[in-house]
Parts: sequence; structure tokens; C-alpha cells
Amino acid sequence: MKNIAAIFYNPSSTSDAISQAGEKMFLSIYKAPANEHNLNNRRYAAFLKSSTKVKSDLSSLPPTRGAAEQHSFGVYLQIQQWLNNQLPPDQWGWTRGDDGSLFPVTTNDPVAPDTILNSIFCRCRTGCGGRCGCRKAGMQCSSACGTCHGICTNGAPLEEEFELDREVEEANEI
Repeated sequence: MKNIAAIFYNPSSTSDAISQAGEKMFLSIYKAPANEHNLNNRRYAAFLKSSTKVKSDLSSLPPTRGAAEQHSFGVYLQIQQWLNNQLPPDQWGWTRGDDGSLFPVTTNDPVAPDTILNSIFCRCRTGCGGRCGCRKAGMQCSSACGTCHGICTNGAPLEEEFELDREVEEANEI
């Protein structure tokens, strides 16, 4: 662990070194076996184990490799700022908005394959709060959801839902 931490304190570390060190750190946090070197594989193994339980908790899964990488970039940037080394934030896990303000990049990967994203929906009876399956999966409710049909506190703004419906209609016309 000390070797991993040293990479984050080195002002000359490359993005590849930070990415690899971050992945090793997450593998350690999620108690991966010593022969496991890929966070996505660890995530998949944890998903398989979780899916056999009566109540599956997707929030307990390790992050994807892409999410861990962006998080590691942010950690590296923060440590370097504490050490008075000013690095460009937009090269270390942040992006600039149109007005110049900074926003964290959470991942460059999709949250899940399209086949899975198209099959996730909830059956919430009240409000789609913290226990909502869509919310736990990091998604907004949609018209596919059993009770709320996307008209809830976790639904997409009307403009987005309208745009999605239009895209579906256009795809069906082809």
C-alpha cells in the first residue's frame, strides 16, 4: 500500500501510473484475491455473488475500471494541490462547462451494457425514493417502470422523456 500511495505523492506520475495504482487500491479495498488484477472482473464476480441473494445490493459493487480511474485522477489532483503543485484540472478527472466552471468526470464508460440498461425498471409504489431500483442503479425512472411510469421524483425531465420517445418512434419508422 505504501508503494501505491507513493505514486499519488509523486508530482511526475503519469496518468497510466495513477490509473493502475488506483485500480490496485480499489482491488485491495474490495478484498480481491492476490491473483485478481482487473477491477471489472472483480465487479462481475461481486455481481454474480450478490445476484444469488434474495436482496441484491448493486450499490455494494466495486466501481467500474473507468469510474475508479476518474476517481483516482481526482485523488491525485487533490494530493498534488495539497503539496502546492498546481496541475490542470481538466487533465485530471474534471471537465469545464461552457461558463468555465469545473465538473467532475465520473467515468468515461457506460454504466452498463445497453442490453442491461434497457431491462432495468422499478415497481415502486411510493415516490421512487432511496429504495428505488432505478435510483440505486444510477438511472432515472422511465415509462417502462411498472407503477410510476417515470412520473416521479426520480423521473427524467419532460423534455428528455419527449426526446427519448421521439427517438424510439424514429427508430421504429426505419
